[in-house]
Amino acid sequence: MPQGTPAYPGADEVPLPLPFPVESATPAGGLVPSPTPSVPFDPAPASPTPTPAAVTFQYEPWPGIVHVLHAERQVGAYTLRLWRDANSAGLNMLGLAEIAAPGQASIFVEGALAWLDLPALDVTGEGEPDVAILANPVGSNHCCHSTHVYNLGATADRVLLRADQAYSFGGTGAFEDLDGDGRYEFLTRAPIRAPCSQPTVRLVFEYQPGRGYVAAGARFAEFYTSEAIARTPASGSDPLDVCGLWEMTILHHLAGQPDTARAEFQRLTAEAAEAQALWAQILADMRQNPDLSEAVGALP
Repeated sequence: MPQGTPAYPGADEVPLPLPFPVESATPAGGLVPSPTPSVPFDPAPASPTPTPAAVTFQYEPWPGIVHVLHAERQVGAYTLRLWRDANSAGLNMLGLAEIAAPGQASIFVEGALAWLDLPALDVTGEGEPDVAILANPVGSNHCCHSTHVYNLGATADRVLLRADQAYSFGGTGAFEDLDGDGRYEFLTRAPIRAPCSQPTVRLVFEYQPGRGYVAAGARFAEFYTSEAIARTPASGSDPLDVCGLWEMTILHHLAGQPDTARAEFQRLTAEAAEAQALWAQILADMRQNPDLSEAVGALP
């Protein structure tokens, strides 16, 4: 916990944007950074008063960097704080998000940029509020972010940590309740090793009590089938649309349709000399990718 208490009246009421305002979610459940308001002070009084001292904090893993309180809010027993580097006007890779509660060690997320809006108070269906943080960790590529989600129950438990790939252009994924069961799925992209500039497939992560968010497969067959159809290359393309074939094949496997994947692949590649090697390469990629191998299961 930071040392000391707020140094001026009302400091414990600094408004932090709600981490879960339903009305501000995008129609598709997308995550968007919440705007961070400045500390509200009254207009200049008739007689001058001293400027309130900043609430400062020294984060032990980063010696020599002083942080000042950027925003704060209470959610039940939990205090949510954003800390910024004292030499910066706003949050950057030296920012911190803190989740604090009496009797518990504070949780810090390094490189915090914002709290993220969620489409519901409780996306996990556990009956408790969830909070999401957008971070840009020190040492990461400037284009890349990570999404952290915590369930604020008896303890604050991290249920999702997902790093975005460089070619996702800073996308943070989206929460959608695909099956209407009250638990929101997290939709993001999985990197694949195809020889092209932006090889990704959309991947569903579902919440499982006790495990958090895990990659999901055939239970969302309708979603994956729709994605596979959208990524199916035009028939007879020359040269082969390697990226399209790669994505289509993986998506049919995610949908639990390996026979369809093979049949469509053969139809589109015909007698192409490189087809057999490409098929083997795609299966090898799925085996080596932890998210895809968990969602797809056993492969030939």
